[in-house]
Amino acid sequence: MPSTGQDMQEEQAERDRQMVQARADLRASVSPLALRPDLMECFYAYARDEGVIGERSSVFGTLLTLLSRLNKDQPLSFARIGAPSSGKNYVVEIVLATAGPRPNAPYPPEEAVIRMSSSSDKALVYQGGDDPYALMHKVVYVPEASSLKDAKGNEKEGTGTLRTLASEGRLDHTVPMLVKDAKGNETRVTMRVTKHGPVAVIVPTARDNIEPELLTRMMLSYADESFGQTGQVRHSRILRTSGFPPARTSGTTLADWQDYQAFLGFGGPYEVVIPYYYALRVAFHGMPLPLRARRDIDGILVGVKASAIMHQMQRQTDEKGRIVAALDDYKSSYIAFAPGLAALYRPQVGPGVIANRQGHREGHRQPEGAGGEEAQRQHQ
Repeated sequence: MPSTGQDMQEEQAERDRQMVQARADLRASVSPLALRPDLMECFYAYARDEGVIGERSSVFGTLLTLLSRLNKDQPLSFARIGAPSSGKNYVVEIVLATAGPRPNAPYPPEEAVIRMSSSSDKALVYQGGDDPYALMHKVVYVPEASSLKDAKGNEKEGTGTLRTLASEGRLDHTVPMLVKDAKGNETRVTMRVTKHGPVAVIVPTARDNIEPELLTRMMLSYADESFGQTGQVRHSRILRTSGFPPARTSGTTLADWQDYQAFLGFGGPYEVVIPYYYALRVAFHGMPLPLRARRDIDGILVGVKASAIMHQMQRQTDEKGRIVAALDDYKSSYIAFAPGLAALYRPQVGPGVIANRQGHREGHRQPEGAGGEEAQRQHQ
């Protein structure tokens, strides 16, 4: 028999109870990692331990996009762009592996990443069957952007579906169906299938393989294709394949990061506030930016929020229970996305935007819970 509404509510309540318990159980074990002041750099060191060479901004960008799935309002969409053999997928795979369940974990987290190597046009519409929330706060990972086009290079219908889900945070699909009444007479009716977001999207792609309308909705990161990078990668491959990998420097393992991602996931989604919004407004005022900057500024700020989620055990919360982002969270977003945006915007946003001016850091500290008009009066 199908579940009743009450059954579904009871099942959800039990899942929520288990998630609260799982988060409480994980807190003690993840705290030493979560409280590291160099948490983002520690993750980058872990990526290097796993064979990533250079690519600091791409590691940061992929990680912040993964974490942005836990932002209550809006996640990121992220394109890792590079030529074949540039390693554009390798960085993404290393980062996304940390969101997978640790073997033998007492509380395996829900699936965080939906991998779409290939799919039919309606795959996202019917993901999770009848569950309208099957996509909510997940990452849709398309390992190869060419799968978004047909054999003639035209956009597939599913690409538009992905674009709509990423930008609007919701899918509504109507389909005609034949149903029978009590007397066995057939009637054609329209059924609606709804899938709620938000979802984060990650797509590694060659430069000409991604649909332009989708690309304008994504933060960008370009693979390092320099001669020097190729030499370093070759040297690393020789060492690792020969059985003599470099010494690990992060002091962490995949299981450590899987537990931490599970801890974060069990507590999400999160609300985050950025108390220095007025300083950012001043810093960006008057910059001659292209039209797509209307979306990119949201991406920068969501990156700030994702970093705050990553550092939540080091951040304050306001009176509404929202995580309060620190200036270091803007720094993480800057590292992640400034190089990609610099390829589009000239000149590059200067480092002064990070703090706007030293006086903001030293003389305009915002008290916990301050926001809105109060914050603006302080900055003025």
